[in-house]
Amino acid sequence: MIIPTNPLSIPRQLSRQLPLLLARNSSRIPFAIRRLLAEKIFKTVFKEAMQEGDFDFLNGKTIKIEIKDANINWYFSKQDKKITIEKYAKESASISGNLKEFILLAARREDPDTLFFQRRLMIQGDTEVGLQMKNLLDTLDPECLPFALEKTIQLAADIVDADEQNTGR
Repeated sequence: MIIPTNPLSIPRQLSRQLPLLLARNSSRIPFAIRRLLAEKIFKTVFKEAMQEGDFDFLNGKTIKIEIKDANINWYFSKQDKKITIEKYAKESASISGNLKEFILLAARREDPDTLFFQRRLMIQGDTEVGLQMKNLLDTLDPECLPFALEKTIQLAADIVDADEQNTGR
């Protein structure tokens, strides 16, 4: 299967919905496999941050990341010097928004503070925990991601950007 590198070469209607369709269908993958993959990515991407204690604020706490339009919830905590992900947990704080905002955040196409001030991403619960997670996500350099993940995020961001330009949003 050939995946076009130019999102505009995909029929416009499909390209606008592609990231959300893929995200929604990710729930068909067994949670154990999604968790294993996500924990491996976290271990790689946040290795230095973990060693420096940047995730210590999560000791005994859980943060929920909710992608509302994709109906995806992840619960992150820190245990035994590693980030763990659960399918369900009682959260101390949550960061929520639509997939588009998380894509733009991950690709560093939007300033995180702008996304929060415009209420496109929202923090609920223990605000201190939520802000620390937001600040930690803001330090993420997409170039530190595994190559395939970085390219996927950049392609998704290109699709989101093209959709915003076409719809004037």
